Order: sequence, then C-alpha cells, then structure tokens
Amino acid sequence: MRGNKREPKLAGKAFEKPPPGIIDTDEGLVHWVHETVKRLDASSNPDACDLSDPSLQVACFLIAASIVGADEQRIGKLFGFDAKHVSEWARNLRKTRLWLPDGTVVHEHWFEFGGTTGFLMDLMVAQGLLRCWIDPAEGWVYETIAGRHITEVN
Repeated sequence: MRGNKREPKLAGKAFEKPPPGIIDTDEGLVHWVHETVKRLDASSNPDACDLSDPSLQVACFLIAASIVGADEQRIGKLFGFDAKHVSEWARNLRKTRLWLPDGTVVHEHWFEFGGTTGFLMDLMVAQGLLRCWIDPAEGWVYETIAGRHITEVN
C-alpha cells in the first residue's frame, strides 16, 4: 500500500512461489496449486471455487509449471487434465517462447509490478486467444489472434 490508497490487485505479483524444496511431494504440489488458484479467483468464494472450470484449469497448469518447469505430461497427469487441452496449452506456450526448449518457463514478469496482469495475459496465450513476444524497447507485447474470442470455450 502507498499512503492511504490500496494498490490495485492487478498491479501486484500474481502469487508468491514457495522457496525451493518446500513442496516435496506431488500431492503437496497439487494442494499448493489449488489453493493458489482459489486465492487468485477473486470473483468467487475460495471454498466454492470450481476447479473444473477450463480457465481455472489453465491457471493450475501455468502455476504448476512455475514449480516443475515445462513438463506438460507430468502436469496433465497430476491434475487429470484432458490430454488434448494439455497439448494445446503447451504448444501455444512453446510457440510464443513462454516455454523454452530446455524446459524453462519464462514467468519472471508474473512476480514484478503488474504481475497479475501478465499472468492473466499468459493464461490467454496458453488458451490460444493471444500471442506475445518481447520487444527490446517495450518489453512484453500481447496481440489478439484474428478469429479468436475470449468468450470461446477452449
């Protein structure tokens, strides 16, 4: 907070990652990811958060990748996601270089000022609604994909 004004939610970090080694089991990872998504889903009561919602599944996918890396097979299996969706999300993230060939997940911008917005934009990249790239002068640039609409079920 600055002065008496509250910082807008989208201006802050997307979420806090636990220190390395804290999550030491797959069950612990799934629990942490679910709890993190529930906190991010500001439109709902965390206890009523429907993790079968496709947008929240993509959020789980991205958040899990921030811990395990670009391993769609492992993430999909851990969460029981539809293989077709997992393949599409991973393909879109690789195509835009948010997932690199060495397994690195480019997500540092989620933990900077405006990180929640960056996370939500990357969620739409995974869904194939946006494309992105890094401009040397402007940083991350996002653009809609012709013919795709945010209201589409992906």
